[in-house]
Amino acid sequence: MNGGAPPARGARSGPEVVPEPCPPSPAPPARGAHSGPEVVPEPRPAPGPMRSLVALGSNLGDRRRNLAEGLAALGGLGAVRPSPLVMETPDESGLGPDYLNTVALLEAPFEDPRVLLEALLRAELRLGRDRSLGANAPRTLDLDLIAVEGHQGHWAWPAPPDLGALGPRLTLDLPHPRAAQRAFVMEPLKALGVRF
Repeated sequence: MNGGAPPARGARSGPEVVPEPCPPSPAPPARGAHSGPEVVPEPRPAPGPMRSLVALGSNLGDRRRNLAEGLAALGGLGAVRPSPLVMETPDESGLGPDYLNTVALLEAPFEDPRVLLEALLRAELRLGRDRSLGANAPRTLDLDLIAVEGHQGHWAWPAPPDLGALGPRLTLDLPHPRAAQRAFVMEPLKALGVRF
């Protein structure tokens, strides 16, 4: 009979087993760190929804309906706030009837303004714009990307196949180089009450 104290409850008899220490967990990568070569996006994504200004114009067919359909197309991309002002302006090219013009603020989940421009061009085509007539031809709907908050510069890139009618390359200048000289952009923008 063993005269020692009984083993404590839950204690094991036999040799003591000491677990091997686990290797330390790797530290999480620093925010924005990448494994391998660093890839810098161009243009740089902005946090949260991308805030942009889009100008809308129409001088063919039912112009008011065309603008309404353009605003609905923008609504399919994100949150839209249209200007309360719609202006009638002469066609600068002299090739067609007067335009109805307005602008809208668009907040959409895009990171790259080039992708937004492609979406606007697709909406124009879907809503009946005929690009085969040339850049200044009368149109059912024009959706111009005027400005994108946090993005400035010039970009050129190969046109995707479904936008090949616009040529082999697409280009984008932000802010739009002629917007400040166009009352049909600036007056609706002033009525909208936002700054870019």
